[in-house]
Amino acid sequence: MKVDVYKRKERFLNWKSRVQEEGIAGLTKDNSSIVIRYVLDMEAGRNTANGSAKGGRSYPRLCNLTQRMTWIAGMLEQRGVTDLRNCTEKAAADLFSDMERGEVLTRDGKPYKSYGDYVRVFKAFWHWWMKVNRKEGHAIPDITEDMRSDTAKPKFVYITKDRLDHMLPYFSDERSEEHTS
Repeated sequence: MKVDVYKRKERFLNWKSRVQEEGIAGLTKDNSSIVIRYVLDMEAGRNTANGSAKGGRSYPRLCNLTQRMTWIAGMLEQRGVTDLRNCTEKAAADLFSDMERGEVLTRDGKPYKSYGDYVRVFKAFWHWWMKVNRKEGHAIPDITEDMRSDTAKPKFVYITKDRLDHMLPYFSDERSEEHTS
């Protein structure tokens, strides 16, 4: 049995009941409705990408999608995109390029380290939108094909010799034999 220590299921279900009544606060009605529709499709496992696993997405993934898609939609709205369904390649590329260059900052005022995660979420959303429209007989161009989603490798984490010498006694055979008795 999996334990939901971070209460993601509860958080997602609260989000779902709240937005179905009021929409997503801070977004236009069009953006709110398309983000909600996308997340609910991912919850049910509808219109998933051909290469991805079929079925509904986990609660941690759904929480991630709600948070990032709301942020992306809000940022695009600030740039004049009032309906994500009509987003242009230039508008999306400019947003992610600005994130990469550090012109769009986190709440803490720092550059995004993993802007590629946001690009991947947007690409997943756009490919879902293309699939939904293809089923209805409409062709939507892939505006995400030239977007890079790779990010810089994390800085190397190391441990000093002094710190290692301090920790080594906790891993010796003598000490572990004391605790097993």
